[in-house]
Amino acid sequence: MELLVDLLARLADLLLLPTMLLLVLGFFWTLALLGGHLAEWRRRRAVLAGYRSWLRTQVAAAPRTEAPPAPELVGLALADRPRGADAVKRLADLEIVARRALGRLMIGIRVGPVLGLAGTLIPLGPALVALSAGDTETLARKLVVAFSTSVLGLFISGCCFVMHSSRKLWYAQDLADAEFLLGAERNEG
Repeated sequence: MELLVDLLARLADLLLLPTMLLLVLGFFWTLALLGGHLAEWRRRRAVLAGYRSWLRTQVAAAPRTEAPPAPELVGLALADRPRGADAVKRLADLEIVARRALGRLMIGIRVGPVLGLAGTLIPLGPALVALSAGDTETLARKLVVAFSTSVLGLFISGCCFVMHSSRKLWYAQDLADAEFLLGAERNEG
């Protein structure tokens, strides 16, 4: 039994380095995603006022006027004014684009806490051994690793959750607008 316990402890120790490496990579990946999110937010903010005003006029407009700069997904939807089955296919493709972007964020939402928890629990075993031996220096070092990995995992998850929530709303609105604009053309054509 002691051999099995020792084997499990050694295997867990082997997982600490990859866990910490993945957390550091995840941290920088999250920072890159945050930068992209802020850039998208700025682009959206720059075009949204004029676009929303134009969209309100299109509800009663016949024929439709040319669209001003629009959010990215709407711009892609209107890119060569698809009609009929092409418009339906374009909308389905845009939904996949939106899901793919949101799916990347879901990875951070789910994997961040898992890595943080693994990085917390793995060094706690050796920390408890150090505590029982009276080795406070090793205990302190292991606890620093444990709490630091928790913080990184929560940072990754929290940032990804905020970005996912806002992008989910953005993309839902963009897809609804694109469906309205393409659907109205489908009915006219």
